[in-house]
Amino acid sequence: MKIVLKTLIRRNFETVVNGFNRDLFNYLLPPSMIAKLVRYDGQQRGDFIHLRFRIPFVSDWKVVIKEVQHTDKEYRFVDRGLKMPLGLIYWQHVHRVVSLGKDRCVIVDEMEYESAWKLQDLINYVLLFLAFYPRKFLYKKYFENKPEKESAGTLKKNSLSG
Repeated sequence: MKIVLKTLIRRNFETVVNGFNRDLFNYLLPPSMIAKLVRYDGQQRGDFIHLRFRIPFVSDWKVVIKEVQHTDKEYRFVDRGLKMPLGLIYWQHVHRVVSLGKDRCVIVDEMEYESAWKLQDLINYVLLFLAFYPRKFLYKKYFENKPEKESAGTLKKNSLSG
């Protein structure tokens, strides 16, 4: 199944791209009583991210960055699940930032997943949608309410890797 969320950001493309870093990841995390960041290497090819949830039936979520691409108009990286909660047997999350011209871009979260049973896929759709939908508001707050230089980080341009 697939979930796609798009968020318009009124901020310079490179500023948003450079803002994809550990600070943003921590900002997007659920409260610490729900989840803990165990490992965050970054979002370069081969980097790992590991979350540990503190709620029943949900434990570790581990992903590896499989692809990274950065052009003048689009930045994207893809994480794939290694160990996943909720009975997921497949997980891929494509993170995209697409330039819409001067001081406007769109952040696109494209999540694809599979569970062992169709009913579980439907239940997970609701759970995952509810978990990721708040990012639309969090992205806006994080990028649009900060001065340009505060939301910029250090991200190198990468070629497509896979």
